[in-house]
Amino acid sequence: MSRSTKKGPYVHPSLWEKVLANQAPQNRQIIRTWSRSSVVLPEMVGMTIAVH
Repeated sequence: MSRSTKKGPYVHPSLWEKVLANQAPQNRQIIRTWSRSSVVLPEMVGMTIAVH
């Protein structure tokens, strides 16, 4: 079953912190995560995220 539209997208807090720290073009690294339930947001486009 899909997530309710009232709640909005879910992103695990630790994944979001890694995305914010990795936004600068000179700091681009592969982000490792185990959060399979997180949603890809527009801020994550162009980043490499390794999902376990």
